[in-house]
Amino acid sequence: MKFPARYAAIAIASLSLSGVALADTSAMAYGPDSSNYIKQSSRTNVSETNLNPVLVDNSNRQWAESGSVSARGNTWVGGLMSGDATNLNHTSTAVNIDNGGGAAWAPMAWPRSGVIEANAVGPDSQNFIHENNDVNVRRMNVNFVNVDNTNNQYARSGDVSASHNTSVGGLSSGDAMNSNRTGTSVSISN
Repeated sequence: MKFPARYAAIAIASLSLSGVALADTSAMAYGPDSSNYIKQSSRTNVSETNLNPVLVDNSNRQWAESGSVSARGNTWVGGLMSGDATNLNHTSTAVNIDNGGGAAWAPMAWPRSGVIEANAVGPDSQNFIHENNDVNVRRMNVNFVNVDNTNNQYARSGDVSASHNTSVGGLSSGDAMNSNRTGTSVSISN
């Protein structure tokens, strides 16, 4: 008479536990009116805590101002201009956290079995077989994500002024430009 015993295998994130297959247990060749007691127990306790604080703070402050152009009290003025003022910024942030994913909780190699058997016992024998498999799994995931992208831009083109001149030509103020590009990607898989 054979009674199969089953054991669990647990795999979790960076911690991997597999059920230990206990050795086969048997009661053999006992005489009449004997009492045979077989007890087999296994216990697995797994506790995992994942704390993932993510803080991304991208701040960009830009200032661009083109200089002023002024002509006053000249007989002839031409071809004056103020140069360009340009600010460029590019920020890219990628955060990826993987604490094992949901697939890690699937029991692996389930079931695993050993054999408990009572063979060749005499008449009127009492055979007691007790098997206990206890698996306790506790997993806690805490994810804090705070993303703050702040961009302050100021662009001002300079003044152009011409006064009290006999002839004026070709005065211009240059461009003032700000450019910003920010990309943030946060991926958390527990």
